[in-house]
Amino acid sequence: MSASHAQHHRAIRYGLVLTGGGARSAYQVGVLKALASLLPPKARCPFPIVTGTSAGAVSAAVLAADPLRFRAAVHNLERVWRGFHVNQVFRSDARTVLRSGLHWLLALISGGYLARPPRSLLDNEPLAELLKRMVPLARLRLMLRARHVHGLAVSADNKRLIVNSRLNSAVYVYSLPDLKLLGAVDVGIAPDWVTLTPDGKAAYVANAGSNDVSVVDMSALREVTRIPVGQVPKRNITAMLP
Repeated sequence: MSASHAQHHRAIRYGLVLTGGGARSAYQVGVLKALASLLPPKARCPFPIVTGTSAGAVSAAVLAADPLRFRAAVHNLERVWRGFHVNQVFRSDARTVLRSGLHWLLALISGGYLARPPRSLLDNEPLAELLKRMVPLARLRLMLRARHVHGLAVSADNKRLIVNSRLNSAVYVYSLPDLKLLGAVDVGIAPDWVTLTPDGKAAYVANAGSNDVSVVDMSALREVTRIPVGQVPKRNITAMLP
């Protein structure tokens, strides 16, 4: 092996990409558990770069927060998924569901005059509490600062989280680490995917129901324009070209 080839080989960084999709993330934990069993018990995370979307982003954050103990981090993920229940995502008791349904009905009948349309059909406060327990963001910042992990894809400034809602045809922006709602932006119909530019200044939202891509100004939190594309766009990426 030549010196230049060896130097190139050492410069390669391998990344782990965890997709979203709810239950799919539970399957990913099974694969991660099998991978951890092949490594020494006290091995660090073999991936210096971890990224994910939706539920996969949560798993990626847990791994990145404990990169020096890969098996322990995977065990924490497994423990959460083994005991996962619907009431950890949203409040599903009859009283809360009935109150939310009546709120929606009143807002619909009055056109928003007597009651403002709610942000979501169900109260997802339990999910925010679960994420606070699962993802030790203070430790994550420490690991990034110490360069134990090369990077984690959440947002460019590591201060905001943006998610899309197919039900409301909108995207919501939350602050990190406290997960407070900063604002909502109406986009096209049935937004299916959202990506940020590397500088974090714009978000591109693929709207599967209206066959277009919304461009969102992340500073002003408003839709700048919509780009017509092909039928049912579901996946998109962003890149900065020189």
